[in-house]
Amino acid sequence: PMVGNPGALQRRVRAARAAERVNEERDRVRIAQAVVKLSTCSSPAESVWEKAAEWQVDEAEAVPNSFKYLKQFKCEVINDTTWLNPKLRPGLQLWVQEHAEEVGHTWYLVQLKVEGDGDCPVEWQAPRRLAQLRAGLHDPLKT
Repeated sequence: PMVGNPGALQRRVRAARAAERVNEERDRVRIAQAVVKLSTCSSPAESVWEKAAEWQVDEAEAVPNSFKYLKQFKCEVINDTTWLNPKLRPGLQLWVQEHAEEVGHTWYLVQLKVEGDGDCPVEWQAPRRLAQLRAGLHDPLKT
């Protein structure tokens, strides 16, 4: 059988692939927003837990230019490995006191606290699933 205009078919295929990439990126953004809401909202809706549960961590996220990020918080850093005054490095504490069952998953309620020299401590909670903790925290520290 004769095939219609092959150029038109190729354009439709490219357009469909581009639309799929846009939808995937939107979904990644929605997942990231849901993960943030778990830490910032006192009573997240079930839909937030569901979307955050989709977050898959294959490996720890790279932290490019971490010194630029830390400078936003008035940390005196020179580069990714050197502090201007090592005695002024903020301390990080994290612990898990409890867990919660949400949308068919066990979530570990990770408590975090950052304290700097003379600064008020900043504390927050970051609910995470075991797979997320393993790939994003345990495995990088283990190696």
